Amino acid sequence: MLDLNVSETAIGHSELSARAGDCELTRRIDTLTFRQVRDLNIAQDADRVVLHGRAKSYYVKQLATHAVLDLMPGIAIENSICVVN
Repeated sequence: MLDLNVSETAIGHSELSARAGDCELTRRIDTLTFRQVRDLNIAQDADRVVLHGRAKSYYVKQLATHAVLDLMPGIAIENSICVVN
């Protein structure tokens, strides 16, 4: 039988915190950009956040940066979201 319930001890507390932070960032980016960033992926460590995905304009890409800054002022951001037509 497959156990889909993963305990905190199996994953580790810091990884759970990172996942919760990524979910919050994802929601914030989705809200601020009106879900215009496709294939959004967020990598986060102690001192920076890296954004990956696709957007149709540089404006949407910039909105994603500001969404992160709203939640995490002063953190380094590498915005690798590709602008595609």
